[in-house]
Amino acid sequence: MTKEKYRTVFILGLILLMQFVLRIPFLEEPLEGDEGVYAYIGQGLLRGEVPYRDSFDHKPPGIYFIYAGIFKIFGPSLPALRRFTLFYTFLTTFLLFWVGFLLLGKTGALLSAMLFALFSSGPFLEGTSSNTEVFMNLPLLLALLCFLLAEKSKSPIRIDIFYFLTGLFLGLATMIKQVAFLNFLAVAAFLFFSFWLSKESKQRKALAFLYLSLGFLIFPFLFAAYFLAKGAFWDFVAKGFWVNFSYLKPFWGPIHITWARLNSYRIFYLILEESPLLLFSVPAAIYILFRDRRPFLLLSICWAGAIAAGIFISRYLFGHYFVPLLPMLSIFSAYFILKIQEGIFPEQVKRLFVGSAIILGLIAILVFHKFYLIYTPDQISFARYHLDNLTMAREVAEIIKKRTTPEDKVLVLGESPMINFYAQRKSPARYLYPPFHFPKLFEEAGREAQKIIKEKKAKYIILTRPVHHELFSLLEKGYKLVGVKEGRYHGKIIKWGIFERKGTGITP
Repeated sequence: MTKEKYRTVFILGLILLMQFVLRIPFLEEPLEGDEGVYAYIGQGLLRGEVPYRDSFDHKPPGIYFIYAGIFKIFGPSLPALRRFTLFYTFLTTFLLFWVGFLLLGKTGALLSAMLFALFSSGPFLEGTSSNTEVFMNLPLLLALLCFLLAEKSKSPIRIDIFYFLTGLFLGLATMIKQVAFLNFLAVAAFLFFSFWLSKESKQRKALAFLYLSLGFLIFPFLFAAYFLAKGAFWDFVAKGFWVNFSYLKPFWGPIHITWARLNSYRIFYLILEESPLLLFSVPAAIYILFRDRRPFLLLSICWAGAIAAGIFISRYLFGHYFVPLLPMLSIFSAYFILKIQEGIFPEQVKRLFVGSAIILGLIAILVFHKFYLIYTPDQISFARYHLDNLTMAREVAEIIKKRTTPEDKVLVLGESPMINFYAQRKSPARYLYPPFHFPKLFEEAGREAQKIIKEKKAKYIILTRPVHHELFSLLEKGYKLVGVKEGRYHGKIIKWGIFERKGTGITP
């Protein structure tokens, strides 16, 4: 290894160390709602349960198998999940370095990795969480890397292999979150137009699309075969994919970017914490589109556009939705910084951008420093969401765990499925949370809850949100209120009820 390579490895090591230090405060942060669902279903897989059939959620199955793999190897605990996610983000940063190297060279690659390590750790981006977007990032970058290698290769065999691998990793990403399919379409469109302008034979063009498509279908086929073997194929299709078309309602009709859809203050803080990155990446994308136009850079624009489309077609916008966009914003920002260094912009423009970035960075440090230096993990959770639910879930789970045996079942009426995971107790319900966005499923979930309460299938029931009068009356007949947990929700006091099945003789 040459001296130059040692220096590059050393700098990359420092970048990963910075990323580690920035993420230490978040390593014990409580699970949020989506993570609680993934954790419970992932643990259910280890018990022999089948997603969708035995526990409802509307994400693709990849995320449940990732959680199951983590729990199988490291144990079903919050620390195991958080530490694996940290290691996973190290791999993502390292991979981004190689993508950046192919696009921008060594200096641009190091800048891209540094910017990603820094800005992906922001509290309102939720990049330290264990959400689908965090796990989708790695296969997306692997797909982009393979496609770039295919475009740079001269060997037909290697080109076909890289096209196949591009499709393979895009298929894997789609099995983690459905919107990755848009990146497959972006790659296919880029191939189509590049072939249209080239002198490649029709056979060569057809083979490229064939290998790309074959690779893409591998993981969907494997998961389809698994669910078919388990007798849950239609559950997999309907719950994992089909129902999500109603979740994408704004995409089919007029898109109204409402304040509620933007999650108000959280999106405001997200923009603030990522503002230096946005300051460089947005003009970089514009410069590439209108001035540079090199094929690989245009591919990056298409790639980022597909990710952005996947974000904004959703009914709501949450911070973690933007995580897959961070690698491309980091690359664009590094590109823009390199252009500034090359002196292609007037000195006044250079001073304006650098000065603005410093000011925005100082403001971000002033606003967010408490997350890294002062707040405990529970305080981080409250400062981010303005509610105590996530901390309360862990506390209630401890009460339930002490008062039950592993065979007892616990029903959570509300949106806190992480209680079952923390307590290591099964839910008697298929619906772990009310599927508000799917009317037919919501009605089915209500009927299921009524049946469970009437037949007293749960030893404890945790009421974490108001229910209609009929259901509450049914609850009072078979269960008694034995505890109340208080918390805060956007400045208001909220109360959770802990109900015990009558006749058990045990009270917390």
